[in-house]
Amino acid sequence: MLHVGALKRLLLDLLADSSIVREAIIDDVRDLVHAGEEVLGFELLCSWLFEDDLAITQAYYGRLVAAAEELDAPEPIRRLDELIRVSDRFEAELARHDWPALDSYGDAADLPEALRALAAARTVVDRVDQIVFADGFRFPAATTVASVLAHSLEVFSPTARPHALNLLTKRCPVSVQRSRSVGVRSCRCRAGVAGCWGTI
Repeated sequence: MLHVGALKRLLLDLLADSSIVREAIIDDVRDLVHAGEEVLGFELLCSWLFEDDLAITQAYYGRLVAAAEELDAPEPIRRLDELIRVSDRFEAELARHDWPALDSYGDAADLPEALRALAAARTVVDRVDQIVFADGFRFPAATTVASVLAHSLEVFSPTARPHALNLLTKRCPVSVQRSRSVGVRSCRCRAGVAGCWGTI
């Protein structure tokens, strides 16, 4: 059994590492834990993870299970394992692409980490946009990003999801293809989402 201070820290760390972005909920969980109502705080944390359908990793789920055991409160984590599959699908989608080989404005090898950061964002910092778009031009790596977004929107936090949708539906005035030897090789206009992304 953990002592009270360690148990509080365990719960506050779970809160800090969650994808919950509603400040009122964050404050309520924190207040309950500080007030000695650790079980209620844990129940609130778990209920909002489930209600908002927030993806969790296998490792995070393991931490929730450990906390439930420490609190002797198994009910709050019931069905939270359903959220793991969403996260696993996102990672599988990231893993199936050869990111360093993709043509982009920035370093395409940075895109998996940028997408993970965007998915978990409480405040959106658009590294993805900076890598695949430049001055109205859409680089080929953007199509792969669109594929990841189309297959994994559930993994994005409520803060990040509207931005992910915006990236997915972005109407790019010009599509760019490059080769190392001749730079920009061809540009052609595309209208609408289907024209912009093609088959994803």
